[in-house]
Amino acid sequence: AMLEATSGEALDATGRGHLARIRAAAARMAKLIDGLQALSRASHDHLDIGDVDASLLADWALVELGDAEPGRAHESSVQPGIRVRADERQLKQLFDHLLHNAWKFSAGRDAVRIEVDAERVGDTVTIHLRDHGSGFDPRHIDRAFEPFQRVHGPDEGGGHGLGLAIAQRIVQRLGGRIEVETVPGEGSV
Repeated sequence: AMLEATSGEALDATGRGHLARIRAAAARMAKLIDGLQALSRASHDHLDIGDVDASLLADWALVELGDAEPGRAHESSVQPGIRVRADERQLKQLFDHLLHNAWKFSAGRDAVRIEVDAERVGDTVTIHLRDHGSGFDPRHIDRAFEPFQRVHGPDEGGGHGLGLAIAQRIVQRLGGRIEVETVPGEGSV
C-alpha cells in the first residue's frame, strides 16, 4: 500500500501489473495463514461440550453468507429443533466451512439452494447439508479432507485446501465422523 501511495502515479502499466500481482499474492498468503490458524484451533482449542441448537447455528451461518453477497439469489431450509451435544463455537465453525463450500460451489446456478436436515437414531444424530451446486468427481472423495488437497482448481473456485480438513478435525474432536456423497453437476451432501 505504501508503494502504491508514494509511487503509484510514477509506475507504468508493467509496474502497476507487478504491484497488482504482489497484492493478490499477499491476500492469498493472509488467507492461507488464517486457514492454518483455524486448523490449529480446530485441533487444540478447549472444548466446552453442552447441549447445542445446531439448527440455530446453521441458520446463523446461512444468514452470514447471504449478508456477504446480498445480490445473490438463494433458497435455504434448515430443519428446526436439531439438538446435539457439542462445543457450540466449534460446531458454528463447522457449519461456516461446510456451508461456505456449498455456497461457493453453487456459482453459476440461478440460485444457491441448500438444505440442512437431521435424523436421530438412539444417541446418534446425523446432520445432512445438501447443496445443488457443481459437485465433484467421486474418485477424489478420499483426498477431499486432506490439508492442501483441492477437488476444485483455482479457476473453479477452489481455495487453499484447508476448509474440509478443518471440518473433519472439528467433527473428529467432537466424536463424530464426516462423509460426502457427490454427483458432478448435481451437488453434494
